[in-house]
Amino acid sequence: MIMQGLAQDPDQPYFTAFLAYCLRMEDRDKEALEPARRAASSAPEWPFVHYVLALVHEGLGQPKLALECIGRAIQLDPMNPSHHGLQATILFQTRKWHEAIAACELGLAIDPEHAQCRGILTAAKNQLGQHEDVEHLVSESLRLNPENAFAFANKGWSCLRQGEPKEAIRHFKEALRLEPELEWARQGALESLKARNFAYRWLLAFFFKMGSLPQAAQTGIIIGLFVLYRLVRAVGESNPGLQPYVTPLVIAYLLFCYATWVGASLANCFLLFHPFGRLAMTQGEKRNAIVLAGVLITGLACVNIGLFRDNFEFLGLGGLLVMITLPLVGTQNAGTPKGRNIGLFMTGAILIFGLLGIFVAPHLTAVALILWIAYIWGIGHYVTRN
Repeated sequence: MIMQGLAQDPDQPYFTAFLAYCLRMEDRDKEALEPARRAASSAPEWPFVHYVLALVHEGLGQPKLALECIGRAIQLDPMNPSHHGLQATILFQTRKWHEAIAACELGLAIDPEHAQCRGILTAAKNQLGQHEDVEHLVSESLRLNPENAFAFANKGWSCLRQGEPKEAIRHFKEALRLEPELEWARQGALESLKARNFAYRWLLAFFFKMGSLPQAAQTGIIIGLFVLYRLVRAVGESNPGLQPYVTPLVIAYLLFCYATWVGASLANCFLLFHPFGRLAMTQGEKRNAIVLAGVLITGLACVNIGLFRDNFEFLGLGGLLVMITLPLVGTQNAGTPKGRNIGLFMTGAILIFGLLGIFVAPHLTAVALILWIAYIWGIGHYVTRN
């Protein structure tokens, strides 16, 4: 019907908007962009066209443009709860938990049973650790719809945040039974399996706590830890008698930094040996885990051989491979092709200059080290953010 209408009148915004909407629902976001833009240009006074364009931008990973479009839809029709639900979804994806909650509350004031608003409200409160509110919201959602997969997933995340991975996995499995393609539940199931390890459970609790803080607070904590590390090192260097106490603290800090960077990806390597873990992981996650495990094991083996044989080449190669796991994980976690390409280029450059420095020209080792530091302190954040 839509195609027939477009054949008769290609510029009719009604058919153009619904064509874009249908393409978006089929995850054909790039194809949906052009008709969505045409519809918004042809009928700028119609709220639905801006809603559809916001959906398309959200699907393309363009939250800023998506928020602008849904903002126009809300201005034109502030009494549509779906508009507030989509705005809340985009805000949630950009980690603006409090703003997402405010948008959900506006939508629920219009329709107290709106599923999207209730789901995002529960998820956002989960991120902030408001477990009593989450429990109430999940119970209400399941009362309204006993087969609400998103509600079971939210319950699972709440249990996981409270340090109950066994209980969490039960809810995630139920969510996946009801909706096998629900990514929110799949990710939670993987984290629950990894959290059965005490060390990873402690690391995950740190991630949760950091994630609930504003961006400025997160940055302040990271900088504060680095300043403390530098201070401890300076104390040890100026007071040799304290060195036996300072060295373990320095090593612990470096291991902590390494764990926060690669811990989640490294834990995926162990899920390759878990039946449900293998089932829940995507092919890309399995491939990334195998590559990371291969690089790290080879690096540690080379370090041991180098130490045992007092061989600098093996020792240098092992150190390089262990160092390369950090940019490798950052590249694997890149969210866009652009970010991944930048990460691959930097990782490849570090590896090449490192190998040349070990086996050909020693001064090139400094180039590899400079590139590695540049990735860790700046480029890696950009790659992962993208």
